[in-house]
Amino acid sequence: MKWAASPKNKRGAYIPIFTGGELEGDGGLPEATQYLAQLYYKISRIDWDYECELPLIRGVHHGSEIAQPINLDTSQHSRCFVSDYLWSMVDTTW
Repeated sequence: MKWAASPKNKRGAYIPIFTGGELEGDGGLPEATQYLAQLYYKISRIDWDYECELPLIRGVHHGSEIAQPINLDTSQHSRCFVSDYLWSMVDTTW
């Protein structure tokens, strides 16, 4: 997979952009960051919406059968609930 650097989002973090193929060390992000972004995606299968406003968490989880949108208001839920909800989407069969 390739990840390219992009401008910082509203939270001040760089947004990795998937461009397909193999990892490249010169994509603008440190190679370790590229590897972690790839690993997180492979495990979670979540495409995050890095442009959404706080306190929202948005994205799309690409499950085995359907894509499921994620739209959580973190001011309405505890951190534990948000974490448990997101981890519940991860397929445990390898």
